[in-house]
Amino acid sequence: MAQSAAIAWGEHAAARTASVPWYIWTCMIAITSASIGGIWDISWHKSIGRDTFWTAPHMLIYLCGILAGISCGYLILSSSFSHSGEARAASVRMWGFRGPFGAFVCAWGGAAMIASAPFDNWWHDAYGLDVKVLSPPHAQSSHALL
Repeated sequence: MAQSAAIAWGEHAAARTASVPWYIWTCMIAITSASIGGIWDISWHKSIGRDTFWTAPHMLIYLCGILAGISCGYLILSSSFSHSGEARAASVRMWGFRGPFGAFVCAWGGAAMIASAPFDNWWHDAYGLDVKVLSPPHAQSSHALL
């Protein structure tokens, strides 16, 4: 009895998981990547100091922007050029494109995060190490996560 209930629950959980769109999973991976990368980056700066632009923590943070930008950009483009009435009904219009409002916010955040990477590199080249963790490029990157 208990085994059949566990199997039924497992099938129900699998059906719910299959119903979550791939771009939601991609954005969840992106946020996880940024969270781990951010914590790792702060620890790296405090223990080792500034190394290079291409450190592993920075790569995890940049991965967040790339995954969010690409997945939500795809969602916006597919909603814009789709002939589905359902996609159009669940979307907003912005700059000639159509898509879910959250996809626009997420794509903008991904673009801002990627733009903060060369800004951060320039900042460190020009001014050296940050006295505090919150420098203008880090503030831009933090706002992009919101």
